[in-house]
Amino acid sequence: MKLEALIEKEGINNVALRTNIPHSVLNHLRAGTFDKLSKLRVFGFLSIIEKEYKVELSELRDEAKAYYEENEKQEGVLLAAEDQSAYGKGNADIYKWLMIGGAVLAIWFLISTLSKTAKDDNNTEVLSELNESNETVAPTPVEENITVTPTPVAENNITDTNLTDMNSTMDANASVADTNLTIADNNGSVVGGSVMIKSDNAKSLWKGFLNLDTKERFNRQGSDDYTLETKGQKWVFVTGNGEINVASATTSIVPKENRGKKHYFVVENGEVKEIDRKEFLKLTQGKGLKL
Repeated sequence: MKLEALIEKEGINNVALRTNIPHSVLNHLRAGTFDKLSKLRVFGFLSIIEKEYKVELSELRDEAKAYYEENEKQEGVLLAAEDQSAYGKGNADIYKWLMIGGAVLAIWFLISTLSKTAKDDNNTEVLSELNESNETVAPTPVEENITVTPTPVAENNITDTNLTDMNSTMDANASVADTNLTIADNNGSVVGGSVMIKSDNAKSLWKGFLNLDTKERFNRQGSDDYTLETKGQKWVFVTGNGEINVASATTSIVPKENRGKKHYFVVENGEVKEIDRKEFLKLTQGKGLKL
């Protein structure tokens, strides 16, 4: 049965609706214009029509098969021609690059040869100049028996005036040394109006200070020894928990209860004294440090 007869019998709309094949495709199939359709689509649509209507479209199938086989042969010839053309073009490109590479190598070889020749000529000229220089230079005779006369050293140049200056300098240095000794000795003793706070357990110790005369307030934190310069003014200070040693120029205090509590002190006229918290609050008018 031909597709044309099926479409006339059933109607193109019914065939399209039943097979879900577009009208344009059905028209191409019935007219045998396979160039508008791919091989896969043509044989697929023919199989659908045969299945739905229980018919054989062998004649149309053979026509399509013959068309596509002929078309594939022609495409194969065209592809072979294109490949041959591309291959020829590729060979031409290879030959071109080989020629360029050969030219570059030839130029490089020529430049290297000329450079080497010029270098050899230059070395020959330098050697020739050196040889000529060696022939014309004569050694200079060395004078011998050079006598050196020692210069007599003047004696007794140290005058009484110089001795006087030296004695004066030594006296001045001794005075400076005496003055320095009044500030601090070699063991780090506290002198003058200073108060030293030492942390004996090498832990970080907090210290808060209040100048009762100027109301200056500050604090320090650390395990290093700290020296408070009182400058003749009245101070109070408090330390955190820890083993401490507080010393002024004439007094050294190690609190009896040296662990687990704060320590309060007052400094007046260069003398340091430990006080209790009640007296500390009294001196600060109940405000404490409030740092």
